[in-house]
Amino acid sequence: TTEAWSSSAPLGTGRYQSGSFGIQTAGVVLCGTIPPANPSSNVEEYNGVGWSSATAYPAAGISVSGAGTQTAGIAAGGNTPSMTTNAFSYDGSSWTAANALPYAANNMASCGLAKTSVIYAIGRDGSSGNAGTNKSVTFDGTNFGAGPTLNTTRMYNTTSGSGTGTAGLVFGGFIDPSPNAMTNTESFNGASWSNEPALNTASSFISGFGTQTNTVTQVNTPNYQGSEKFDGTSWTALPDIGVASPGGLYGASAGATGDA
Repeated sequence: TTEAWSSSAPLGTGRYQSGSFGIQTAGVVLCGTIPPANPSSNVEEYNGVGWSSATAYPAAGISVSGAGTQTAGIAAGGNTPSMTTNAFSYDGSSWTAANALPYAANNMASCGLAKTSVIYAIGRDGSSGNAGTNKSVTFDGTNFGAGPTLNTTRMYNTTSGSGTGTAGLVFGGFIDPSPNAMTNTESFNGASWSNEPALNTASSFISGFGTQTNTVTQVNTPNYQGSEKFDGTSWTALPDIGVASPGGLYGASAGATGDA
């Protein structure tokens, strides 16, 4: 079997530090920073061929984290403009205020394609600063609650999650002190987090998608052009993506499996 990356239609608005959710043929990207430093409420949808504008997010923000599908999504946290507890649900056409996070947070890695079962690995909260955190929160479709702690503290992992709310995967990230980039990978079984085999390349600010046993992510080899795949047992190198992304800068990702 040949595995390769191919180019696709560009976003209508270039940005970084954006959030995302959905699958390859029905994806959503939201908010983010429009260079040089302008927070955005812009939302776009992808249909497998091209991008189209959608209803704006209720607040301009960065590092907002999404989960779910294009017609049943949830987005939470981020900086809008300061770190927030706010959350909003998406039905494919409009945003509605949802119950709040238990504490202000941003840079959360999400695991969950069903809005009724999501777990977020929090990158930063109001008290952690650049120390990062190992906290997690769950979402049952109505309420957020405190989840079990991860084994390793991390931050800057907004789109470095895959899988579901009961079979999730979180990988990479960034932590002080130097060297900052991480290889750590953890899985979630619905009750607790467990250490898994590490990425081959230490990488922060990365974007991944797929399931707990079929995940693909970009890695820093170099300038985030590399990619790796996790099969539930180990990470293996994939072909280069072919587009440099200096610093990673929080790309967006969506996909039901590591094959799409």
